Amino acid sequence: MKAWWMIAIVAVAVGCQESLTSPGACPDYCPVARLQVRDTVLGGALVREEWFRGYVQADRASAMQVASDGTQEQSRAVIRFFPLADSVTVGSELQPITAIDSFRLRFTLLKGRQNVSGLEVRLHRLPVAVDTSWAFADLDPFFQDSTLLATIVIPDSVLSDSLTSDSLVTVLVGPAFPTLAEDGQTVAVGLAIRADQAAYVDLGTRQGSLGQSALTRYAQTDSSGTPVSREESRSVDFDTFFARPVTAPPPDAVALGGIPSARAFLRLTVPDTILLRSNVVRATLLLVPAEPTLGAPGDTLSLRAFGLEADYGPKSKFILPPPDTIIRGAVDVAIGSADTIRIDVTHIVRPWQADTTRPRTILLAVVPEGATFGEVRLATSRSAGPQSAIRITYVPLFLSGGGTP
Repeated sequence: MKAWWMIAIVAVAVGCQESLTSPGACPDYCPVARLQVRDTVLGGALVREEWFRGYVQADRASAMQVASDGTQEQSRAVIRFFPLADSVTVGSELQPITAIDSFRLRFTLLKGRQNVSGLEVRLHRLPVAVDTSWAFADLDPFFQDSTLLATIVIPDSVLSDSLTSDSLVTVLVGPAFPTLAEDGQTVAVGLAIRADQAAYVDLGTRQGSLGQSALTRYAQTDSSGTPVSREESRSVDFDTFFARPVTAPPPDAVALGGIPSARAFLRLTVPDTILLRSNVVRATLLLVPAEPTLGAPGDTLSLRAFGLEADYGPKSKFILPPPDTIIRGAVDVAIGSADTIRIDVTHIVRPWQADTTRPRTILLAVVPEGATFGEVRLATSRSAGPQSAIRITYVPLFLSGGGTP
């Protein structure tokens, strides 16, 4: 009997021995699992959407948008230059100016509507008191034929896909600003455009990097009975643009863009089974416009999505995308379009998997901010009709035994 138990113990020991010289064999040592790619649209993921206006004022933007007269989508630009001097230096002495030959005004054209014929920039004389307290209607008396200084014709070939900047130059006769002395040697002008079709142009500003406007005066002084010519240039002291007011957004929508610029904050609820137990391959916002996109005819708005370091509401600081060659989280939206807007937010959602404390909030903005009166208005979870959503493609992490989360 004792011998039988000894034989059984030895047999069990032999059966449980591990062979250190033989490699492991699947499926004996590997869990059974299948790689599955899943795709889901989370219709109720967007909650507590908010929007706030006032981030970038028009006089702080990198461009001024001027839309053609005679349309509902109309805007005008205003520029005031630093004061000119009332005397010039000849040798070591100051000499009063005896005559003004002419003024040279230069503007920088950044972009505009293509395939438009008969495009003109019309230059008007404005009161030097113009400032940000004025409204679009306050400018009406000063954009009349009686205040017209010059008309700059823009050739059809100027506006092209490759246009980054181009100079518009006009020369005005000496008496163009008859109240120059009374105005403290200050010059203010207004710009409007007209064309055979509805159109717009974007002009450079003092805040932008592609060139601001400039004023040059060619004057004469008398030095010991000899006329002496002098050239004097001034940069921009103040520039902005005013747009005709548009209707307010629907109460159940969020707005972004416009002047002053508005931003929208979308807070999302994504299941932990996706964020914590899978690899996200792609995440795409499906944004439903509450109404057709507003803006200058022929323009497009660049919509950008950003993640947040922390959600402090309107004062939240967004995270810039990685500095690579791919522009992430960006899409162009055509004026007048009501189609669903698809924007890739994979680079925002993936960090949520690595850092569970990061807010699951996406900030939307039109860039450059404050440089257009165009607005995107989006349906929210409060809307009665179709609502925005997020589409996520992901691979669940496998579990031993062949299961998946």
